[in-house]
Amino acid sequence: METITPDVKQLTGKECRELLYVRSTRPVRVVPAFTYQALQKNTVVEPPEKIDIFKKHVIAETFFKIFLRRGDIPVASSGKVLRKNSKEYPVKWYCTPQDLDYCYYLPIFVDGLSDNDVEIRKLAQYGAMDLIRRAPHKILPVLPKLVLPLKRALNTRNKKIMIAALKVLQLMVLIGPCVGQALIPYYRQLLSPCNLFKNINVNLGQGIDPDRDRRIGDVIEDTLNALEHCGGPNAFINIKYMVPTYESSIYPRCETGQPKATGGDATSHPR
Repeated sequence: METITPDVKQLTGKECRELLYVRSTRPVRVVPAFTYQALQKNTVVEPPEKIDIFKKHVIAETFFKIFLRRGDIPVASSGKVLRKNSKEYPVKWYCTPQDLDYCYYLPIFVDGLSDNDVEIRKLAQYGAMDLIRRAPHKILPVLPKLVLPLKRALNTRNKKIMIAALKVLQLMVLIGPCVGQALIPYYRQLLSPCNLFKNINVNLGQGIDPDRDRRIGDVIEDTLNALEHCGGPNAFINIKYMVPTYESSIYPRCETGQPKATGGDATSHPR
């Protein structure tokens, strides 16, 4: 018994090439990921957005700038040039700085560190450092109010702003009594941006870098060393948790040699 097969139209090579060309030129539809549309034909999953971790975050206006325009801040720039390792900052006070309410004024000065205007930022930095140096014993009670402005300045990802904030933090830790130990619970808020910029430095070998205070990687290294020196025995493990590439400047990684025994033969054993 013969079976009757339907007539199937055979496509020529030219027709196959035309169909493949039409299929290749068909517009592809971009669909979001993890949806049922991604299983459909002629679709492409939309790639994730790229995040620039080093992108600068611009802050519109700071409280220090607002209060300075209104005349609520009793300070102005003296116009002098700051010398290196000098304890006199180029600021002019209209009152005695020690008599100010540090719980009110010092957070405002630290908030001015994240300002985009260079002159206002320098005035806020020098004013905050002058207040800290004149009355170090007043820093510890106001320390919780300084964490948020410092965090805002470090999260701007602007190297100049970060350097200004880190220098203020160094001065607080070095001359403020018990400030280094009190800062340990706030390492998670402050040291995350430092982990990104820590390796941005210049390797000069045994040479001396005159611009060390202007390089973000070296300033971060000096800040972490100051936090470890003044933070007590629990400072290193907390710094290491936030900055895994940090090596201790107090406890060496390996021993250089064994201490020599004095008196008698060191290799002799009792019988």
